[in-house]
Amino acid sequence: MIVGMIIAKGHSTRIRRKRLKLFCGKPLMAWTLIQCNNSQIDETWVSTDDNEIADITEEYGCNVYWREHPEESYDVTSGAIPGWFLGNFIGKKYPDLEMALSLFSNCPLRKPNDIDKCINLCRKKKTTVVMAVPQYETFIYHRQNGDLMVPVIMDKQFEYALMVAGFSCIPADVVRKQWVDTPMPDLGNPKVLQEVLHWDNPESIKKALVSLDNNPPMQYIQAEHWQTIEIDYQDEFDLAEFYMKKYILNNGGDVYERYWLERSLRRGPY
Repeated sequence: MIVGMIIAKGHSTRIRRKRLKLFCGKPLMAWTLIQCNNSQIDETWVSTDDNEIADITEEYGCNVYWREHPEESYDVTSGAIPGWFLGNFIGKKYPDLEMALSLFSNCPLRKPNDIDKCINLCRKKKTTVVMAVPQYETFIYHRQNGDLMVPVIMDKQFEYALMVAGFSCIPADVVRKQWVDTPMPDLGNPKVLQEVLHWDNPESIKKALVSLDNNPPMQYIQAEHWQTIEIDYQDEFDLAEFYMKKYILNNGGDVYERYWLERSLRRGPY
């Protein structure tokens, strides 16, 4: 069993109800549902707190996971908390789970075979797979109090990678270790909640900058530079729509359906 996980709250602060906003003729989040439906994913679950998003989810034949905790819909959660609840649910619901895919609904720039490429590599390597763009020169600065900035990484030799926003393929054992076997932090404790949500917490920042030795290695599929857009502002929405039309939908809006039909005819039922 391969399961898709999508986090989609109803309200958004920078683009009002952006997941319902028309993007290339369809609600923005509909594209991620279409991509899941035309891939090896068997079932897709959408974590939401919104009736309209639930309606779109069911319209495209996917499942609704209704949020029960207020912490799941805070503006600053960035998917971490609702992702834990949804991952915990999926890890328990599917004893035959092979892998789960985490997909953000505000990151629609996926080519027709991107999801299947990640699934196939995850199945082969038995480890988490992401999509990433190689970065050969990297300069990162950390903004501190006021206008003070300090360099974190300044390197022209070492090869880094920029992850494509909101797309990872996670083996079942990692799903259960990360979301089922690991207890949820005590969100009733303000200090714990602040750390989980990374509210400009120096200790959280320090933990985020841990050494590579503490991070398990992942496989990656190389993506295109234009696929890294995560839509939070109107300019990003407009640019992503331009890229979608130019690079993905240039042969017609049914590109995902045609890919899946051609794959099925070529390989037979999966």
